[in-house]
Amino acid sequence: MLKTELLELLKDMADDAEVNETIQGVEGLTKTFDSNSIGLDEFKNILEINEVAKSYYQSSLDSGVGKGVSKYKENFSKNELPKLVEDGIKAKSNEGKTPDQIKLDEALAEIQK
Repeated sequence: MLKTELLELLKDMADDAEVNETIQGVEGLTKTFDSNSIGLDEFKNILEINEVAKSYYQSSLDSGVGKGVSKYKENFSKNELPKLVEDGIKAKSNEGKTPDQIKLDEALAEIQK
């Protein structure tokens, strides 16, 4: 928009009128937000100054971390915990036995199978 066009829009305005309301909606006058052109520094700045954006981003981040923790717990309970319990039971059942006694018990268990 040219300066003369803008002055034409503003010429009939009262001195105490709000300029933003008058020019709002004038095509080409305001810059549109392009999310593809925003850089890391601008994004960080938005998070610092805009509380709504900051809370949405934090909520999204918390949700992702929560899902990751839940998935880890699920995998741990299904895959690793049974091995740890079995190893713990084995260690307690072999407590006080010599290595030869442990080998003998293992060999007997294998024969019984």
